[in-house]
Amino acid sequence: MYQRDYILKLIEEAAKFLAKLLSLKNNGGQKEMLEIIYYSYQHIFGIDKNKSSEEIITDLQRNNRNSFSFIELLSDFISEEANITNNHSLYQKSFDLLLYVDENDKETFSLTRKNKLEILAEILKTKITH
Repeated sequence: MYQRDYILKLIEEAAKFLAKLLSLKNNGGQKEMLEIIYYSYQHIFGIDKNKSSEEIITDLQRNNRNSFSFIELLSDFISEEANITNNHSLYQKSFDLLLYVDENDKETFSLTRKNKLEILAEILKTKITH
């Protein structure tokens, strides 16, 4: 019960940061966006973004932060960083994390998640051909 409450609190905090990111995105505050993203990686998600998606999932499981919603939210943050930095490996990491959630979350079907996967797949495909 406490673990679930803790994860829900982290998800709520991350959602607030994501809302702030979207607000900054509309106002062109890329430097501030990156600061929020980097802060979130460390203080909310507790991850090293330089690790592979498999290592990140293992770390999240080890630290009991492996809810599918939490991982999907992390994927959103990584995708936002990728949009700012135009970093192919971050797009790939975001895709891999989201795909992990999609393949393993047997209780929830999400059209939004499917759409995100399609968009990321298209971005990855166009980055390879250019």
